[in-house]
Amino acid sequence: MEHSFIAFTKHNPKYSYLNHPEEDSFRYLFGKDKMVVVVADGVARDPIGVSEFPDNSDKEAMSKLMESYPRPSPAKKASDTFCNTFIKYDKKLVILDIFKECNNQIKKLNKGLVVDYLENDFAACVASGGIVESNILYYGFIGDCGVCVYDEKFQILFRTSDEVQGRKIHEEGRKLGKNRRQAEWRARVRSHYRNNKSNSLSYGALTGESSALHFIKTGKINVKKGNTVIFYSDGMAPLIYSEIVPKMKNLGDLENYIAKNLEEMEGTEGTIVAIKI
Repeated sequence: MEHSFIAFTKHNPKYSYLNHPEEDSFRYLFGKDKMVVVVADGVARDPIGVSEFPDNSDKEAMSKLMESYPRPSPAKKASDTFCNTFIKYDKKLVILDIFKECNNQIKKLNKGLVVDYLENDFAACVASGGIVESNILYYGFIGDCGVCVYDEKFQILFRTSDEVQGRKIHEEGRKLGKNRRQAEWRARVRSHYRNNKSNSLSYGALTGESSALHFIKTGKINVKKGNTVIFYSDGMAPLIYSEIVPKMKNLGDLENYIAKNLEEMEGTEGTIVAIKI
């Protein structure tokens, strides 16, 4: 299967002062008649021994806060586990089964953990992954990782939805007089909204819990030669969906655009694997 591609994780220089450990992962496997791609974004947790967070605008205090962040990051272990499991799993084209097995492997990371949803939160990740075979893209995703397809002129043909309603959750906290600086609210978001299908603002993450399976979305779409298939973590979303993208001619243009606009990424880092079929 002939193709051209780009694949990388980039860090947002706007947040370099945090020295946040990398928590995204990606893998790809290209065969003669099939390609497999997966991207995962580890779910951040609290630094160790910290209750109240400083204001985000206080760079010195935020940098000091991150000195207590666990290294190696359990979130990175989860994203690596997801990608390594996905890329090796060989049940033919059953994406949901692959995600389930990845969740099972992440569960092993959390064995014996007494969860407090703060510094002892689950090792977890959100992710997107898929298989292209016989001109069909079989895909799956959970949370705010995603998949999209562009035509040969970089006009969008298909994109998955962002399943995390972060702004609405923040607004609900504001109405209650709560915010992310408070340990009580951070724990509530992780325990009350994550993997809780009974809540209208709920979102999914692969924690090893069976409740996460409800939030896995899968599907398939026809693709053809000249299409570009992109798997990404949420950090890259503002760039790959920019109004500038349809003016591009190739993946090299996209790579250069991303490199020159890293401060436009969402959060501290973002990952993309893009393949032109």
